Amino acid sequence: MMTSSPVTLYKRIYLFASCYLIILPIHLIFLCQNCCAQIVDSSEFKHTPQLPVTKKKPGFFYKPLGNSNVLACSFTSAQTTQFSLEAGRAFISTSALVTTQRNIGFGYDHLFYHTPGNYYHLFYEISAVIPSIAGVSVRLETLATNNFSGWLLRPYVGVTIAPIDEFQLDIQYSYSFLIRGNNNPFNNGLTLRAKILFNKNKWEDVHSSHHHH
Repeated sequence: MMTSSPVTLYKRIYLFASCYLIILPIHLIFLCQNCCAQIVDSSEFKHTPQLPVTKKKPGFFYKPLGNSNVLACSFTSAQTTQFSLEAGRAFISTSALVTTQRNIGFGYDHLFYHTPGNYYHLFYEISAVIPSIAGVSVRLETLATNNFSGWLLRPYVGVTIAPIDEFQLDIQYSYSFLIRGNNNPFNNGLTLRAKILFNKNKWEDVHSSHHHH
């Protein structure tokens, strides 16, 4: 029977604490985005006739399954070279200043060279991007082999380049933590990921949504 050593337990605690500290600032950006839109709307509302207001839940909860499909492929250079394909759903919210995005999905990984093999992963990522320029992104990923003999957690942090709304390019640093098994094929890694986003007409416009109430 395998037991976790104090060092392994410490690494797990450090991993989850680090992911929280990385993700927290991005969530604060989400809150600021909505606050800015409400301030602008309230100033304009003073000069327009009052109309009946229909309240709705915030977009992320109003559409829990997201408002866009996401397809991506990536190349990771680490101890082992990795190529990945993935698909998922995203909730995308736009404003004049920033586009925020939360993605969740699954993917397939093929490893080359030092430790060849196949993995499957689930991911959750968030980003805040200045439209048509760039921004920051963080991601948390869990990977496992076919028979679950190997299991890893891998947080990412980096930049997201968005030359157009429907296409993004991530450049991220990651570090993998071995949760189960005897081999960590990654450790430090540098990832280049290309993403295609769909259903732009369904993305939530924070500014417009307030005006349409």
